[in-house]
Amino acid sequence: MCRGNFIENEHATVAANVAATARRNHAAIEIVGERRRAYTPAFRSRVVKASFESGFPVREVAHQHGIHVSLLYRLRQQFVEDGIEGLIDEYRAGRLRTVSDA
Repeated sequence: MCRGNFIENEHATVAANVAATARRNHAAIEIVGERRRAYTPAFRSRVVKASFESGFPVREVAHQHGIHVSLLYRLRQQFVEDGIEGLIDEYRAGRLRTVSDA
């Protein structure tokens, strides 16, 4: 759902930069940039578990959970290499996360 300059999905509401462009006699609005989403370790582990146990293709599981397929492949690789600890965010400089696992 798009409302103003915010995009909402089941996981987070993120601010986006929106630009209006003209293409062949019609206007279009496109998303130029988006803040990086922060997923909780609990969400990450649920998605990874579903990808291994569901029997569905990884692409399908990623779509069902609203994440990009490349993120799911990366999470799976981190899990295989480091176990559940691989799904916890490493420290990044910047504003502290305020994500709740609902």
